[in-house]
Amino acid sequence: MKNALYSGWSESIQKEGMILTAFPDSLSARIHEADIADVAVKALTEEGHDKRTYDLTGPEALSPRSIVKQISAVIDKYIDLVEITEEQVKQEWKCKGYDNEFIKYFIIGMGKNPPKAAYTVLPTVEQVTGKPARTFTQWVNENKHYFV
Repeated sequence: MKNALYSGWSESIQKEGMILTAFPDSLSARIHEADIADVAVKALTEEGHDKRTYDLTGPEALSPRSIVKQISAVIDKYIDLVEITEEQVKQEWKCKGYDNEFIKYFIIGMGKNPPKAAYTVLPTVEQVTGKPARTFTQWVNENKHYFV
């Protein structure tokens, strides 16, 4: 979920009331960083986790379009989602200093055609911690100061 800050969205939302994205309907089951920490604490401090591997996701598969709607609702401000081309997103990330291989795999590949594992919601957080995974709306409420 915290990637919403690193993508440049927070600054763009604050200053321009918009975000640019090439793949507005691409799905991802983003996870709250506190859920990762909670699972790690359980795995490191309780019995029964030896040699276990946990795949973690958030509780919902979201697209950039739905993420923008949730941020907009929490901060009570309209946010314009502007779809850009694949070529424009390549240029943007190249200007940020990323190499072509990174851009091709992470930005284009994961954005244009994410693997099923990227958007498949798993119950692991709740199974390990006993609490449901936090939603993106919860995360935005905790971090709304980055967007206003």
